[in-house]
This record gives sequence, structure tokens and C-alpha cells, in this order.
Amino acid sequence: MARRGYRFIGPIETRPPAPLAVRKRKPIRIVLIAAGLLLLLGVASWWLRNRREPNAAQLTPVPLTASPGWEMQPSFSPDGNQIAYAWDETNAGKSAHIYVKMIGSGRPVQVTAGAAPDSVPAWSPDGRSIAFVRTQGERSAIYLIPPVGGTERKIADGYFFGTISWSPDGRFLAVADRKSPDDSSSLFLVESNDGHKVPIVKPPGANTEDRTPLFSPDGRTLLFTRCPKLLLCGLYLLDLSADYRPRGEPRQFREESGAILEVAWTADGKGVVYSSSARASRNPHLMKIRVKAGAQPVDYMLLNTSMPLDYALFRFLSMRQRLSRSR
Repeated sequence: MARRGYRFIGPIETRPPAPLAVRKRKPIRIVLIAAGLLLLLGVASWWLRNRREPNAAQLTPVPLTASPGWEMQPSFSPDGNQIAYAWDETNAGKSAHIYVKMIGSGRPVQVTAGAAPDSVPAWSPDGRSIAFVRTQGERSAIYLIPPVGGTERKIADGYFFGTISWSPDGRFLAVADRKSPDDSSSLFLVESNDGHKVPIVKPPGANTEDRTPLFSPDGRTLLFTRCPKLLLCGLYLLDLSADYRPRGEPRQFREESGAILEVAWTADGKGVVYSSSARASRNPHLMKIRVKAGAQPVDYMLLNTSMPLDYALFRFLSMRQRLSRSR
């Protein structure tokens, strides 16, 4: 299993936008140094201006964390200075807790504890809370905790499955939940103040799973995966009203003959990055696709074969949030 989180940095070649006459800039070679955070912000600004597709050969994984054990499921603070993630020092996968670490230096600070494992932290848009899931036997619960640790607040019980996504205004959490351990997962909105759950998407068949809901940057679309079989998954979009209620039925815009492991929006809300594997847990590929009819994905790179499924987008999630802050 992987022991490190990753971020990808590639060489940059800029191109002036038309029709304005702008002086051309020389290519910039990014030096991989401890102060890479500042350079990464520059990369984000360039990417937003140019929108060019990187070549898979240009992407180079660089450690973001380097502690022993399993480090997974990252969420950056809104200001980009800290990261919350789940860390299991034992490599057993059953003793993970939530940690917060400054970017670039410093020691991680443990913010949750106890016998039950904690997972999938998600930093709130205002930076005041971290949502996470605590698993106890077959059941699980969503909690909120301040980034510096302290008193936890449980907001909902269920059989939660996979990641958490905050609405842009912080009012709701999008989650996948089950009625029982043997039930297929459906998508719900959980009100962050009182834990009230509102169903928004139900899979069409008993053996179909709806997973990994993710609000678009503007909050008007929900991205998720639907998998009728383990190795047959699709990317779906659900239009949302201003109060985050469904507008119409979900629509598929990409199907993979394999498992779709994780998903992420691009900062402009016009593209999606995801990891996919024809062997479920081996040889996942990092892909990007524009959200438009007839679009075909770009294969960024083959990810480490020893990387657990939820590690696959460790680096990309960090880039996505940094790009969003640079808009």
C-alpha cells in the first residue's frame, strides 16, 4: 500500500490569449524545492489562463507528506495553508484518525482520537470546521470538529459510504448513504446545522451503487458515479436549483469499462478528473474529460499500482482546490 501522498508538477509553456496583444513569456522550468508551494500557485494561475492539456509524460509525482503508515483522503483548508487527512500509522487500515498539517513544513497535529477509525475529512468552506466519518461496527456517523481539535459534534448517523462534499455556502454535505449494510448506496444532502437528511438521487436498480457526490464550484451541479457492476461505472451530472434541490433526472456523460475510483471538478467547472481501473484495484489511470457532448478523456498517467483506491487523486485534489482559490 502507498505510504505517501502525491502532487504532480509539470513543465510550463505559456501562450498569450487572443485577440489581445500580450508579450510572450518564456517557458518556465519548475524547480522541485521545499518552497514549491509558491511555485504551485504560479502554476495554478497559468493553468487558469491557458487551459492547455498537459502531456502525461510531463507529470511527476512529488511527496506532499512523508510519514510512515497510510496517509489518505486529503482536504485543503480554504486558504491553502493547511491540509487535513486521515493517517493510520499501523498500516492496518483500522486505526486511522484525522490530522492537520501545515503545507511545506511542520509536524502533523492529531485532531481526533479514540478506538473507532475516522476517515474522509472535508474542510468547510469557511475554514471553521472539518467534517469526517467515524465508523463503529457496521454503522457510521458524520462529525464536525474545529481544525485545532476540541469538542466534536455529531450531526448524522447512517451507513455512509465514501467521500463528503460541502456545498459552496456550507449549508449542506453531499454524501452516499445506505438504509442497511446490505443496501445499495443512494445520495443525500445532510444539513450541516442539524443533520437532517434529504434524499436527492436513488439508483435505478437494487444492485446499482451511486457514489462520490461532488458539488461543482458554483454549486449548481452535482457530479457522482453510478456503478451497476464493479467494473462498469459511469460519470453522471445532476442539475441543482439555487437551494440545491434536483432539477430533472441525472444524465450520464461518460461510461468506463472499469471501476471509477475517485472524481474531482476542474476549477472552472467545465471538466472532470477521475481515476479509473479495469482491474478495480490495480493499474488505475488518471483521466481528464471536458463536460460536453462527445468529449473523450485524456489519459494523464498510470498511477502507482500499489496505491490504494482512495489515494489515487491525492495530488489532484490538492491542485483542484488550489486552482479554485486562484480564480
